[in-house]
Amino acid sequence: MTENSNLQKALVQVMNEELWDLEQRAKAMPHIFSREFEEKMQRLMEARRKARAAAQTAPAKEFKPVRVRLFGRMVRRSVVVILTAVLVLATAVVGIAIVKPEIVLMIKEHITHWEITPIQENDESVSSEIVPVRVNPPAGFILIGEELDGIGYRRSFRDERGIEIEYSQKLPEGLSMVIDTEGISSEKTKLNGRDAAIFRHDENSTTIVLEDGEYVFIVSGDDYEATLELAEKISLHS
Repeated sequence: MTENSNLQKALVQVMNEELWDLEQRAKAMPHIFSREFEEKMQRLMEARRKARAAAQTAPAKEFKPVRVRLFGRMVRRSVVVILTAVLVLATAVVGIAIVKPEIVLMIKEHITHWEITPIQENDESVSSEIVPVRVNPPAGFILIGEELDGIGYRRSFRDERGIEIEYSQKLPEGLSMVIDTEGISSEKTKLNGRDAAIFRHDENSTTIVLEDGEYVFIVSGDDYEATLELAEKISLHS
């Protein structure tokens, strides 16, 4: 510790001696500017004083706004800048407004059942009330009933064979489903980019759970092709 302290003191002393020596040399050899350099500096300073005096006595210049052509008319450039700013702000607002809500179907697969929980994302623009999604029936089916209540919206169809299919529309908030999967085939998939789960109880009887970004739909029927067609129409709704 003492050796380091002595080394530090010696270093400071050497630096002080070097600085003192430089100061003495500067005093012994003072720098003198040449006459030519001093004359040039005098001329520059004189020109600067004249320019300042002229600027103070000169009349103020009239402001003339720069005009540019916009939509076939000549307008001031400042107006164009303001219009551009307004357009940028409007675009930003539209960009925020068009953010679509999304739903992710969280599926937990168990041996005897599946748990399906919808998770709502980007829900700022989602209404707390159901706006019915009225999808046309599959080929060969006609509308036989619809109902809107506090639980959701339902729409049912029937064909000439008496086979019925229907779909229910629900809000995702607080919704959770448990579907018995014993003895049936179950599949996680996507319909036109939307999360979906398909459950086939037998060759024809089918249940499909899917989302359109704002609502959850449960489509069921005793005709697999017609049920799938209806689910695909709903997935295209958004």
